[in-house]
Amino acid sequence: MRTPDYGLRMGATTPLVLVALVVGAGAVAATAAQRDDAENVAALIAAVRNANPVLCELAARGAAWDGNWRFVGPAAPLRERNSASMVLVRFAASSPKGREVIAPLRAALADPDPCVRRFAAPLLGRTQQDAAVETLVSALRDENPIAREAAAVGLRFAEKPSTIDPLSRALEDREPSVRAAAAWALGEIEDSRAIPALERTLKDPEPIVRINAAWALGEIEDAAAIPALTALLREDRDPEVRRMAAWALGNIE
Repeated sequence: MRTPDYGLRMGATTPLVLVALVVGAGAVAATAAQRDDAENVAALIAAVRNANPVLCELAARGAAWDGNWRFVGPAAPLRERNSASMVLVRFAASSPKGREVIAPLRAALADPDPCVRRFAAPLLGRTQQDAAVETLVSALRDENPIAREAAAVGLRFAEKPSTIDPLSRALEDREPSVRAAAAWALGEIEDSRAIPALERTLKDPEPIVRINAAWALGEIEDAAAIPALTALLREDRDPEVRRMAAWALGNIE
């Protein structure tokens, strides 16, 4: 399965993500083992706030990663040097679902720091709680495009069919990054009801949005999308878009 690049490359992460989180969390992790889940969330948010752009990017990708966070290479030196920080890293990777984490994550989604918003959204979506999903759907209408993009990413991790309509509306957002994130989220939900909106998005003026829409249609694997993808493969001027259309057609067939 190929995860598309819509600017964040949400699924294409490396162990550097873990290093970034460990470094960022180190200053606030001294008593992580004794914290409850809400306090762990607060500690993670404090670690991410005011991060430099590189750390912010790595932390945002890391919060959205689906891989195995149990080990970091070289694992032993990091664990020995920053064991409390590793507790926070593992906590973030565990997809905490308790209701006590929703309030601090909801607050973080409205934080003035864009890095905090981007980091909190995937964690909020992973709770899969109705209150969390409602918060993310509301954030799709936020005035700030970073908040809207983060909300779409968070809804990908919620994976709720009830979010298909708001994500489909987000495909018409004025910001390409939001449209691309919404298309990616719809592909991960894999529901055929999103096909009409995604097919319209194949005509988006931004190549990265068309790429994500084609990828999403391939992920849904419904033959109804074959004519639109065939036309995209034949007519689009961007070679990356055509390449993704070919992949999507192959995945469906």
